[in-house]
Amino acid sequence: MNQFSTLVYLALLSSALAIAGCVRNPEPQDTRVSGSDGGDTVETGARFSKATGLAWPQSAKVIKVGGSENSLYVLIEADAEALTEWTNNPPPWNCNQWRRGPIPEQIGLDAGMQCMKDIYYTTYESGTKGYDGADKDIIAVLNQSGVYFVAQVDEVKAPRWAERGKVLVIDTTARRAWLSVWEP
Repeated sequence: MNQFSTLVYLALLSSALAIAGCVRNPEPQDTRVSGSDGGDTVETGARFSKATGLAWPQSAKVIKVGGSENSLYVLIEADAEALTEWTNNPPPWNCNQWRRGPIPEQIGLDAGMQCMKDIYYTTYESGTKGYDGADKDIIAVLNQSGVYFVAQVDEVKAPRWAERGKVLVIDTTARRAWLSVWEP
């Protein structure tokens, strides 16, 4: 099956699931927030810290934030020192150690579906594999090979996604971190 056929198949499958009522989360809301001193940023920092147990960096700038009542995704930019401090300490959620990227296919798809309607794992014409989708900022984080990440994802119960999970990806080179948390 070539790349085009795969994309068409996934689009049709996604549409069929939506029509059948199998899509469990409402369309995530995406709001862009600039600056690091606004009320939205303070609330986002509090939700991030509650979800991860990590201190919100003073240098954090929210690039994207969204979700619903039972989900949250946050993409931030912060200074390298703050992000390196996170990776030099134990990861959240009682995980033993940070894993190093690239992000495994199913984990990236499960977490990415919480942020964007269309996300795919594909083979490009060059032969390399990677993520593609509507949100290029998050896709860029997922496609980095040297990232640190930690994930707790339930066993896949539906055709393509886990019912609940938590993923935190830290890219110290690009100075970005992405959190995705979702529950039914």
